[in-house]
Amino acid sequence: MKKYRILSPLILSLTSALLALGSPSTLSAQQPELVYRLGLQQRPTSPTSWGQGAARITALQPESPATRAGLRVGDLLLSIDGVGTAGLSAREVDELLQRPTGKHLVTLRRLGQPKPETLLLIPESKSRAARTERELARAYAAYSPEDQAEWPLSYQLSYQVQPGFDFATVHRYAFAPSSEQNRELDDALYSMIARQLQALGLQEDKAAPDLIVECYYELQPTASPRLDAAKPAQSLRYHPEEERVLLLPIIPEAGPDEGSYQVKLSVQMTRPTEPQRPVWLAETREGLSEPMTLKDFARYTLPVLLRPFPFAPSGSRQHFTARRSRYLYTGLHYALEDLGRVVEVEEASPAFTVGLQPGDRILAINGRTLGDTDLGRLSEEHRRFVRETESYREAGPLGYWSPKSYSALRKAFASQPYSYLFAFRPYVSEDRGGLLTLEIERSGERYTLQLQPELRQESTLIPLDQ
Repeated sequence: MKKYRILSPLILSLTSALLALGSPSTLSAQQPELVYRLGLQQRPTSPTSWGQGAARITALQPESPATRAGLRVGDLLLSIDGVGTAGLSAREVDELLQRPTGKHLVTLRRLGQPKPETLLLIPESKSRAARTERELARAYAAYSPEDQAEWPLSYQLSYQVQPGFDFATVHRYAFAPSSEQNRELDDALYSMIARQLQALGLQEDKAAPDLIVECYYELQPTASPRLDAAKPAQSLRYHPEEERVLLLPIIPEAGPDEGSYQVKLSVQMTRPTEPQRPVWLAETREGLSEPMTLKDFARYTLPVLLRPFPFAPSGSRQHFTARRSRYLYTGLHYALEDLGRVVEVEEASPAFTVGLQPGDRILAINGRTLGDTDLGRLSEEHRRFVRETESYREAGPLGYWSPKSYSALRKAFASQPYSYLFAFRPYVSEDRGGLLTLEIERSGERYTLQLQPELRQESTLIPLDQ
């Protein structure tokens, strides 16, 4: 297998990476001097769907104002500060959310609730000239691709929804009975589905359900398989609950009879009074280069297959960006032009608790001296580190560090002060995320402080077609 090269231009140039993080994105907004972050992505719904043209939340960033306010993926944003979203484009809704009012009153509707509710959404703001530890972790992604990476994903998923069905009447669900032969697998699949439906606000009620949920599946060898030697035999798949990406033996964009095995999995929802007429149907068909169990296939497929419920995206292929983000958080904001100078300390953060202040200069972190914190020098040092450690990576498309090289990597990371962001990893520190010792300078005096950082897990799956 060809050795994966992590040396992309973005990773090689730390300067470019940090400057790029000042650009607007779908999960943040920007004003002349400040960058505002809400941590949500939305798309308009069809006027003929349950959403009736209102904006729907399609992705949320963990540890963001949106999640702290109580928003959920699938919520309908009916209005923002009194302005209805029905009929507005995604850009127009973003403009409503980007107005620097200090706070937004958002009226939303979600499945399982009879009435809309109103939440207060307060954006985070920071200086355009500052970089947070979240942003530093992304810029230093080469330090820990296990924790900082983005992957493009493609699934063969198709959907149907009964025209005119009012999902506002849906509050409860039940699962169809299982045969003795299929009970073990059905129980496993139904458990996965139940977690997702309950997260949307629905409740299981076997006595009086509004919807009956049933799975259909099939896995069998291909009678006359077509094998294309030029096509990859594996695909990347993301598990939202486990927040990880794996290579699975799923042939990309497999056609009929392509692959050694064919797998089919569908989820059907019907009204108890009309069991032969689905109100919502989701299906995936894939070709496999090697055998998989249906349970394993479902673990990496069902959470994504169910994600758009109760909507029905068009087309037979759905595309996503899986964004992995884990890092150690202290609450420090660093000056972009001088990454050793603190320009802000987030209130109630670990750094705030031990008394760090704006204007403090970080001299060393866990004994690792920062030295010259000019972006040009840091970028050159980062480039050198990436080149010298490339041989420590495993072969394959993920670029993870080889466990055989952990000892050598710890020595290499000993000269990288910002590697504290990933000190919970054994290839960075044997201490595995213990106390951080910071040597600082304040008003000409030197101090040593210790603090306990928080492990932030901010991974998310962003749909591109839904």
